[in-house]
Amino acid sequence: MSPDRAGALLLCLLGGTFAAGAPATDAGWLAMCVVPWALALACIPELPWRPALAAWAAWLGWAGVCALVAPEPWLSLSAWWRGATMLFVLALAASWWGRRERRLWCLWLAGLGVVGLAGAAAARWGWAFPSALAVPAGIWAAAGAAAGAGWLSGEDDGWTSVAWTGLAAGALAVCWFGPWPARLALAAAGAWCAALAPRRGPGLCLLAAAAAGFALDAAGWREWGPAPAWSAALSVLREHSVVGVGPGLLVRELARSGWGGSAQSFVIGLGAETGYFGLLLFAAAAAASVPPGVRRLDGAARGASAAFVAFTIYGAFADVPASPAFLAALAASAAVGLSPGRLGESRAADHGTPLRLQRWFAGIGLALAFAAAVPRWALSRALSRADAASTPEARIEALERASRIAPDDGPIHARLAQDNLLARPARVGEALRRIRRAAEAEPANALYRARLAELWAAFGALDRASRAASEALEREPSYLSARLILAEHRAALGRRDEAKELLEGARAWRGRSSGQAAVWDDERERRILSLLGPRPR
Repeated sequence: MSPDRAGALLLCLLGGTFAAGAPATDAGWLAMCVVPWALALACIPELPWRPALAAWAAWLGWAGVCALVAPEPWLSLSAWWRGATMLFVLALAASWWGRRERRLWCLWLAGLGVVGLAGAAAARWGWAFPSALAVPAGIWAAAGAAAGAGWLSGEDDGWTSVAWTGLAAGALAVCWFGPWPARLALAAAGAWCAALAPRRGPGLCLLAAAAAGFALDAAGWREWGPAPAWSAALSVLREHSVVGVGPGLLVRELARSGWGGSAQSFVIGLGAETGYFGLLLFAAAAAASVPPGVRRLDGAARGASAAFVAFTIYGAFADVPASPAFLAALAASAAVGLSPGRLGESRAADHGTPLRLQRWFAGIGLALAFAAAVPRWALSRALSRADAASTPEARIEALERASRIAPDDGPIHARLAQDNLLARPARVGEALRRIRRAAEAEPANALYRARLAELWAAFGALDRASRAASEALEREPSYLSARLILAEHRAALGRRDEAKELLEGARAWRGRSSGQAAVWDDERERRILSLLGPRPR
């Protein structure tokens, strides 16, 4: 296979990823991790060794160390290998893409900008729009505008003035409809393009449009404030300042703190997963990805450089789609602006590096790409078998395999606790151990605390059950079982007034609770009434 064909296939892969709605499924990740390595094995690339690639390699190496020492190294290494593939895609694009591929890629980004505008307008006016395209509307709009702006800053082909007019109108629409991080990224991209453009008029026009959008939507700017998840992610970063929690494990760590979402900032999330040093290395790699001799690049490469700046700024202030599309876009946008041979850089082959080593490198990468998918595949398979099992014993066997891969997964331990209670004979001790693991994995989860209280009460350890019930009610006051356990504990201690007050409070909550919190234990209510007995004369 020729490098031209390999570059075209890589372009189709990245474009197809966008067209597929940025899949975040395991199959989508596997395709994104395997195909680039397979292409490199079929057509050995002459990988350039540039300061930017060296900086990305340093960041990737540190992220690998963080994955090895993470609490769940198998899952973390799987996420880390996706970052390795991102770096490799960057190198492939820099080696294989010529002017034609760069221009096509910028057209892809510009087309996504149009889709992003449509999604942003649909979200503002409440129109129906595919959710896979509407959610990341801001980033696609910012990337498309940045790519178009940089592309148009090249040579005038007779359509420049018309295209600039349309781009300025699109920029105004982004500022009016899109979220504020998209506006900020667009303004930064506009400033970047103004510095790159041979004639500064078009770039200043874009900046003026962005300023008008800020002025028109000043209310939205004033209402903006740091997302609550930022504070949670920053606290994780402070607590794990050296090596972070490990690549791909931040969502699990945020669940432990009671925040059931993501960091809502790509850059803060990277810091929480790789520590302060990892964040510093990422910043150095992003800075090194901006070509020093920008004016000597063609228009398409300038567009890609502007798009990379927009992506980086947007990622600092918003949670970008955690999908192959984003990683590929980030890598390719940097790579097309870093093509070898344009600023005097040399390829590896110019230094006598044998391509045989690169063949081995590509082959090992392909094997590792499959290996990186094994932990996630095995976890998914074990959970599927547990869902399909017909007996508690079969579910326990499948869930124990899953717990060995993800030892800090609270829901898995909670399911194991439930199934051990359903087994014949019931394994109450093992159920207690599992629910304690679940509560330790997610200390902010009130349900696990309530279940722990129920099991301690089943053992007759009312003191421990009372403490767990109190912790559950601190997190969620509607849990009826926890209220009843507290009432039983107070009644057993002879504190009749407190027990009666707790029982009446539980009855009052009974009509307002729902789901798991609304489960009422008639047997425990009878025991409480029996302990209370008739009031002494």
